Amino acid sequence: MGDYDSAAKRLIEMAKSMPNSPKAQIVLVKWRQGEFFGSIQQIYPQFSDVFYLSKTSKPIAPELVDSIRRIEASILELTADDSLDLEGRGHLLRSVDGGLTYMTPEQTKYAVENPLDVTELNR
Repeated sequence: MGDYDSAAKRLIEMAKSMPNSPKAQIVLVKWRQGEFFGSIQQIYPQFSDVFYLSKTSKPIAPELVDSIRRIEASILELTADDSLDLEGRGHLLRSVDGGLTYMTPEQTKYAVENPLDVTELNR
């Protein structure tokens, strides 16, 4: 097994073992010129299309992306709107037809009035 396959297995195992509530789904996100590894969680029951995205802070190597796809064939792949600012790791976004975009004004107002309490674990 190559180095990329080993790294992909570790990333996938780590993502699946995170104590998320509600349960997160691992994803690959295409944004601008790169691909990122992460997870999404539906966080507001009344907005089934709003998700919290937690992702790597930098794009991952194409060889690592290929290994992740090979190892986790059913991984969800999303494309983020290029106009989004996805710098950093955590983002509230709306999912539309397999893509990530801005929340509606109503959703944004709700999110501001009901902020998330996000705890990040570092390994």
